[in-house]
Amino acid sequence: MYRQLFRRLWQVLRFPAPFWASVAEVGDDKKTYQTEYFYPLAGMAALTAFISAFFDGDLTFKQQLSEGIQLFILSFGSILLGLFLAAWVLDKLFVRLFGLLSDYKKAEILVVYTLTPVLVVSILTRLFSELWFLKALFLYVFVIAWEAATHFYAVHPKQQGYFTLYCGAVVLLAPQLVEFILVRLLPGLN
Repeated sequence: MYRQLFRRLWQVLRFPAPFWASVAEVGDDKKTYQTEYFYPLAGMAALTAFISAFFDGDLTFKQQLSEGIQLFILSFGSILLGLFLAAWVLDKLFVRLFGLLSDYKKAEILVVYTLTPVLVVSILTRLFSELWFLKALFLYVFVIAWEAATHFYAVHPKQQGYFTLYCGAVVLLAPQLVEFILVRLLPGLN
């Protein structure tokens, strides 16, 4: 299972254009892109959030455990709810701005694979805090969205820039918005 996950991860990050072309051609059923790709990757990101709490040596074990659980819940919740929020917003935006047909599943697939750099960088920076500069790679979301515009959504070339801008912004901001709301609604997570 993890071999397939890392193979797909490599394809998304290294070869986004052929990857999107294959997804558009073959399709991607719900089981594949969620259960075999997104959930394990989101789980690894949340697990590294939990583990990162134990790197702080100034706290007692009980405090580290409590902080780790809070970070796990906050990380997994913001990633999961951010996925659904971003897919919903993008589906509505694509219908309104680009005249595309409403297809929530297609928008969800787009968000799942476009979130890949965010999740990978989050995993690495939580495990190795010295790699903070990797957060600049969050911008790779725009490259993946750019390739998805032509190969997966078949957007007109004149609209490709706007598609990329909207998609990248929504994908980057939706988990942050969900995290902000979760912290406000559940102050114990802060």
